[in-house]
Amino acid sequence: MMIISGMMLGIIYDIYRVVASQIYFRRWLISSLDVVYWILSTLFVFRMLYLSNSGEVRFYVFLGLTLGIIFHYVYFSPLTIKIIILVIRWIKALIHFVKKLFSIFIIIPIKMIYRCILILLGIIMAISIFLCKFMLQLLYPIWRVLKWLLKPFKTNILKWFRPILKRFTRR
Repeated sequence: MMIISGMMLGIIYDIYRVVASQIYFRRWLISSLDVVYWILSTLFVFRMLYLSNSGEVRFYVFLGLTLGIIFHYVYFSPLTIKIIILVIRWIKALIHFVKKLFSIFIIIPIKMIYRCILILLGIIMAISIFLCKFMLQLLYPIWRVLKWLLKPFKTNILKWFRPILKRFTRR
């Protein structure tokens, strides 16, 4: 049981080592993950020890763990590392594929709709500006006539309000 536990510790350590080398972790996080690895491996070994011989710690426990780790590193470590790297490549390819699908089916259509709305609003704005200018040109002669007609009233109204305005501005 301890030889198998030693092999499992080797496999888990290979997984941790390869993942840590493939993915960028900050230095403080690597130290924290080391501590987590050793805590979990200790709990695993003591659980296996408790299941196999009621938790008795003897010399053959350490011998079995050491033999299991050595056996793993001699025979299974290169294969384990290749498999882990292959799995990481598959996961990266899957993530890239999902990102590409997300971009094609969600991001690009949203951008296209946004651009179409901007073009439509630009066309509406250009048409409204054109219509406003056109209406102003049509109403300009009427405005000149109204201005000419209201010119006498403008001067009379100002004459009426000048004394009132002077009272308020003196204070």
